[in-house]
Amino acid sequence: MDVKSEQASRTGWGGGADAYLMAIYVLFCEEPPERVVSARVAEYLGVSPVSVSRALTRLLRHGDLERKVPRLKLTASGWQRAEVLLRHHHLAERWLTDELGLDWAVAHQEAERIGQAFSTQVAEALWQRLGRPQRCPHGSPIPGTGAVSPVAVPLANVNAGTYVIDRVLEQVEGFAELLTRLQSAGLMPGEEVQVARHGPADEVRVRITRPPRRWTTLEPWLARRVLVRS
Repeated sequence: MDVKSEQASRTGWGGGADAYLMAIYVLFCEEPPERVVSARVAEYLGVSPVSVSRALTRLLRHGDLERKVPRLKLTASGWQRAEVLLRHHHLAERWLTDELGLDWAVAHQEAERIGQAFSTQVAEALWQRLGRPQRCPHGSPIPGTGAVSPVAVPLANVNAGTYVIDRVLEQVEGFAELLTRLQSAGLMPGEEVQVARHGPADEVRVRITRPPRRWTTLEPWLARRVLVRS
């Protein structure tokens, strides 16, 4: 699946500079540094280059961004603020899935609104209440918990065999349809999966090893953003 074909269904973290701050943080964590440029932020959030330029100017003025071109780099304070924002978002997702039983896609969308209202005190209390989780429902480390991601590789890069799903990259979370597909197929962190060889279009066939063991075909774009470990 080409990410551009899905931009109409892409949901971000709401408006304002915070969405751009978290986008830069996520891209820096999940992609090579040379890819973290304004055009990539625009593509990721599904917004115009003009909107990105204006937002980056605000981040620069607020001291969150060290430089605007060519590669984006957050200041120490910008990095810290992005971690707080993402921590609140992840904790909201965990509460909505673990306590209220909402599915991934709905939880992500609701967490965009709820997490923004959290104070540090509320976030800390919620973290304790949830049993001090270290990862969001999709497997990404929750900032501030000391979580360290193990070595994991994209499904698109592995040979046929059996693996364990480690995490779904944050970039996928904005696509409600994709989250629903993955969860419906049981492709969730911690699940053991069987991977078949790639098809002619570099697609990957995968299924969980426990019943019902239904095969699911993942397009290259998605298969590159689901990470597994041996």
